[in-house]
Amino acid sequence: AHPECYHAALEQLKIYVTECIDKYGDDYQYSTDPRLLKIWILYGDAVSDFDKVYAHLEEKRMFLEDALLYESYALFLCAQGRALEADKVYGIGISRKAEPLDHLKKMHINFLKQLESIVEESDEDAQPKPSKIQKREFTVVDPWSDSTMSNLLTKISGGLKKLTGYHKSNKIYSGKVPLTSSHNALKNKDVELGGRKYHIKGSPGTGAFAKLYKASVDGNTEEIVALKVKHVSVVLVKPAFCT
Repeated sequence: AHPECYHAALEQLKIYVTECIDKYGDDYQYSTDPRLLKIWILYGDAVSDFDKVYAHLEEKRMFLEDALLYESYALFLCAQGRALEADKVYGIGISRKAEPLDHLKKMHINFLKQLESIVEESDEDAQPKPSKIQKREFTVVDPWSDSTMSNLLTKISGGLKKLTGYHKSNKIYSGKVPLTSSHNALKNKDVELGGRKYHIKGSPGTGAFAKLYKASVDGNTEEIVALKVKHVSVVLVKPAFCT
């Protein structure tokens, strides 16, 4: 049907039901006639004001025991997005034991299920889809690789240079035993740093990231320091050695 014909038919229906309600709407002779209730429902739809119709029937105490009244009003409220009010109307009809009661209860249950599904779909739409979630990429870094150590030392070199006793040597250690060898392999060996000679007496242990060596300075057995070796090209000198 064309939209013009559809709207014309609705207007004609509105005229008919309005005339009928004006003539018989409050007639108690038909107060229990289901045909009059259906006309009231058609009137409520035609004028788009079911709130007014329901309030009028409540006031006149008409059709309050008919399930169709509560079902129709609840559907009208749902169409307007007033779900809480619709649920309340279902509850009122059930509390009044409107007939057929089983049918009204079934319609109420269907309403609640539909409402629950709408809420669940809304929650799913609010969450980002798994395919759209960017996966976090984890980077594995070798803390002992030459590149890692070199980058770290470059970043902290400015702060290290301010420490008393710090000396950096780029000279390759000429000894036969590498500085990063076992604890006592460097015992009685000499290492020159910053113009001073350190005679290594031994290693008291290994820290989390470096080896420690006990050494005397320039042959003075009274001046004992700790050498912390973190890399083959860097040696840190700690003036105060705790025994």
